[in-house]
Amino acid sequence: ALALAEEHLQLAATAGSPRELAMGHGNVGNCYLVAGDPDRALEAHRTSERLCREIGFAFGLQVALNGIAGILAERGEVDEALDLYREQEEVCRRHHNPEGLAHALFGQAATMAGAKRAPVEALPLMEQAHSLARQHGLTPLADAILPLLESLREWVAALEYARSHSEVPAREGEDARARPSEERGQQLLVQAAQRMESGDVDDALELLDEAETACREADGPQGQHLLQLVQGGQARARLERGEFEQARRV
Repeated sequence: ALALAEEHLQLAATAGSPRELAMGHGNVGNCYLVAGDPDRALEAHRTSERLCREIGFAFGLQVALNGIAGILAERGEVDEALDLYREQEEVCRRHHNPEGLAHALFGQAATMAGAKRAPVEALPLMEQAHSLARQHGLTPLADAILPLLESLREWVAALEYARSHSEVPAREGEDARARPSEERGQQLLVQAAQRMESGDVDDALELLDEAETACREADGPQGQHLLQLVQGGQARARLERGEFEQARRV
């Protein structure tokens, strides 16, 4: 694929087609990224970005911005990545590009929910991205967003529940693990939410697994409701760790 992309780039340069040349650099960048070379991928995308700005090529620019933002987000350069996703969003809104807009919103949401640990703020962006993809027949994109959206919805619900129950007092000399099943599950969920928000995903997942056991032992609708919230948290934590298949099975 890389050889074909480089051949296409050479042909575009020979033909003197600025747009094809700009897109060609972007294609090469995508191939480098798939090949596991993010540094060269970033260089190629930045070249594409520069060329697109020089010739006023809006479509190519938003593609390049998305590519750069994704690489920067993976590197932990989160604020710059978000700035680029937002610029992509602005370009796509101005030029009525729903597919690019959906990608820009999804990129922002994924970055905010993950690296920024701001799932509540991320949720409406991901909702918009999924809605746009569905409205405009972008089925593969909508299908890719949906499991992440469902996980995010469940985790936001779990966070809201945890925050509203965070003041439940502990009995003297007793931690959450010693309580009756339903109450124990509730407090473990609260603790897990706090760990997730502080970035301790492994500890949060351990607490959520214990909460799941407690909720399964509890009788009645409240225990089932807690179990759904816990499972949303488990899916969110596994997505944070890159365990996509395990997250889908939760």
